[in-house]
This record gives sequence, C-alpha cells and structure tokens, in this order.
Amino acid sequence: MMVSDKKLELWIIKKLVRHKYWGKGHISSDNLVKGQDRKYKERLLEIADRLVKEGLLIKFPHGKERHYHLNKEYRREIHRIIESSV
Repeated sequence: MMVSDKKLELWIIKKLVRHKYWGKGHISSDNLVKGQDRKYKERLLEIADRLVKEGLLIKFPHGKERHYHLNKEYRREIHRIIESSV
C-alpha cells in the first residue's frame, strides 16, 4: 500500500517537532528519513524540499550534507497542521 504525500509530510513535521529541531537544532537528510520505510527515502527528501519552498522548513548545507530545521516564523502554522491531523 502506498503512503500519501500528506501523511509523509505530517510524519516529517511531527518528527522535527518531537525532537525540537527549531533554529539551532537540526537534522541531516540521512537521519531525517530514518524510521520510515527505505522505499520512501527519495519521496521524503522531495517532500522536505517542498516544505522548504513553502517556508515551513529551512534547509542549509552542513559539510557535504543537507540539514533541515523547522522555521520558527511558522510555529503557529506548524502546530495547527499537527493539531488538524489528530
């Protein structure tokens, strides 16, 4: 069964909120996809990049890797997304 992009998007957001990756706290692209089926790795990274374009996440280079963290300016919207999923 295929998981929808919306569910994967929510999974990414919840993971980052749970680990408090706001601003200084950040996660590498390799660790971002851990905990989800390997077959979704590329989709998860595409979704993360889409969330960057929407402003919810911030992506920056860290050595040779890409790292992500939640955008503090969208804190209310991020919590609203999580609450509406319950």
